[in-house]
Amino acid sequence: MTGKPEETERPLKQAVQHCVHTPTLSDQQLNELLDLQQAMAPESDPATQPKSVKAKRLTSVRWLAATAVLVASLATLIFWNTPADYSRDIALEVVENHLKLKPLDVATHSMQGLRGFFTQLDFSPTRSNVLDQQFSLNDSQLLGGRYCSVKGDTAAQIRYQISTGLATVYQVDYQADRFGYIPDITQGEAPKTLTAKGLNVSMWVEMGLLMVLVETP
Repeated sequence: MTGKPEETERPLKQAVQHCVHTPTLSDQQLNELLDLQQAMAPESDPATQPKSVKAKRLTSVRWLAATAVLVASLATLIFWNTPADYSRDIALEVVENHLKLKPLDVATHSMQGLRGFFTQLDFSPTRSNVLDQQFSLNDSQLLGGRYCSVKGDTAAQIRYQISTGLATVYQVDYQADRFGYIPDITQGEAPKTLTAKGLNVSMWVEMGLLMVLVETP
């Protein structure tokens, strides 16, 4: 399962070189800039200025124009290369599925049992260290799972019994262009947490999978 990239990214070094080596302003445009600069300083008579002064001013205008174009281009590149934030959309989608409480496709108390069932996925459901260590969820609380989807990609929905009710964990193959930026615990980042429809939602990337936990407060 692969998502179609929303933007075609240009490597930063290549894009900067393109901006630097691409002509920015024509001679006519540069002359117009010079005329405007002279108009703003009427006490200076261009006719009496030495050629060296004119040349320096022309060089300065060229440099300022090129710098302005380069800064604008870099700002655009940063925008293009920053993954979108879909975390709110993801949270609302998984919470809606959690609240529907559809029947489980398989009832099991072991992760091995889940792996044996979810054969139509491009990955195997994985025991999460974050679930175990940070949220105290383990196989003893596991009820089973069912197929679902997250942003159109087939996912595993895994249900747990907790003291306040039920918790649902979603696992799906992570693709940055499809799901946007999600914290990766292998990079030392903490799960992202937010609230949707009164429920707590936590999401993170672990072992190449996007994992989303929905639980009752």
